[in-house]
Amino acid sequence: MIITMIHTYKISGMTGDVCRQKVQNALQNIEGVESVKVDVKRGEADIAMNVNIDSRVFKDALKPFPEYQLSEKEVASKNYLDE
Repeated sequence: MIITMIHTYKISGMTGDVCRQKVQNALQNIEGVESVKVDVKRGEADIAMNVNIDSRVFKDALKPFPEYQLSEKEVASKNYLDE
């Protein structure tokens, strides 16, 4: 049984699809991340992970793109069980 956690983060500085792609690719390459859904309009990213990853890891992944700033949106996470 694998437990998947989904955390939602605010990401500022995104203006369109190119921004979405950069952010999504940077976050998707982090070990333990299962999927990333970036919504430019909401300025948010939903990150599904199979281990708890500190937000500093996500911030570090975005350092090559200083125009994008990640901050925590919600403390609570949603847990899903995959069989």
